[in-house]
Amino acid sequence: MKVLHISDQPPGYLSGGQIGILQFSYAWTQIADIVDYIGPPISDSEISSWYNQCFYLDMKPDLLQKVWSLCHLQFDRKFLSWKHMDIDFAEYDLIYIDFTKMDYAMKDIRKSGYKGEIIVRAHNVEADFFRVNFMSQKSLIRFLKYIVAKPRERYMVQNADCILAITEQDKNRLAELYDVPEDKIEICPVGVNNSQSDRRVKVNKSSKLKCLITGTLNFGPNVKATLWFIDRVYPHVKDIVDITVAGYRPNNTLRQKCRENGIALVDTPESMRPLFEGTEMVLAPIFDGGGMKIKIAEAMSYGLPIVTTNHGAIGYNVTNKKNCYVADSEKDFVAAIKDYYHKDDAERDVFFNNVMELYSHNYSLNAIKNRLERIVG
Repeated sequence: MKVLHISDQPPGYLSGGQIGILQFSYAWTQIADIVDYIGPPISDSEISSWYNQCFYLDMKPDLLQKVWSLCHLQFDRKFLSWKHMDIDFAEYDLIYIDFTKMDYAMKDIRKSGYKGEIIVRAHNVEADFFRVNFMSQKSLIRFLKYIVAKPRERYMVQNADCILAITEQDKNRLAELYDVPEDKIEICPVGVNNSQSDRRVKVNKSSKLKCLITGTLNFGPNVKATLWFIDRVYPHVKDIVDITVAGYRPNNTLRQKCRENGIALVDTPESMRPLFEGTEMVLAPIFDGGGMKIKIAEAMSYGLPIVTTNHGAIGYNVTNKKNCYVADSEKDFVAAIKDYYHKDDAERDVFFNNVMELYSHNYSLNAIKNRLERIVG
């Protein structure tokens, strides 16, 4: 089988978006005989070596080209790069498209008369994602992205042969919004590579519990959630925890809040690995936003205990207090942190084993590969 993988973002290890692409770079190159890639340049040479050929969307448009692109309500240079591609789609048995916003790719593929199968992956429900993004910080560009998101997503899901949704909730929402049969949508959750890290840290009650909050820190829901934790939960646990907040481009409000509370802030780390390896618990107070939260799977791959909300746990088959803590209130967040803090070595080992079992069976790269193999037959 020869597969063409088309993506709006490159696969990699540096952000949740890149990790979301990476799992299917891995899965397709394990399943298919030949896989080619079209998308932004891949910086990791090992990942790019998985592919037979890489065609990069790296054109640098001039001002007139940018204006032309905006007239088509396209907001990045990948659209123009795509229009300069010369690809014979008929060479491929299957075309896989990451993201339901790449309608321009789908239109050209269908216009070519392509007869093979097209699978589209919905990283979230774009219509809902761009609504939340606009409401969190209103601007003309965000408003335009919100307005065009729904018709583009409708075209993608209606013209695909199969849609991969991340969660059952996303599947139901896509079927409801765009009037597509549910049997056309398959569930395929997020997956991440194994950290190869053993988190069996011995309890030292003379020191504080090291906790990590991470995410894109200029994205409204993440900022709001982190500020909620610092204001509402942190005062009740600061005597037993050391908090590190780390992520992409933290905004000024969050910077100031961390300074005022003596909380370590890591701005746009090159790699999350040292941060996960240096922590003992991950906190994910998430109340809004779409799709599955990759940070949860990342934490699981290290065997780390996680405290998150019911919203943050969407798509994850977790059991409260067995392999994760689920807490929606200030009181429950405090109780969860204290519960793990007071566990002894043996109890923490059990928790570690439960987390790793859940991860390896459901959210590892091999688990995603196996699921995809079942879907494509």
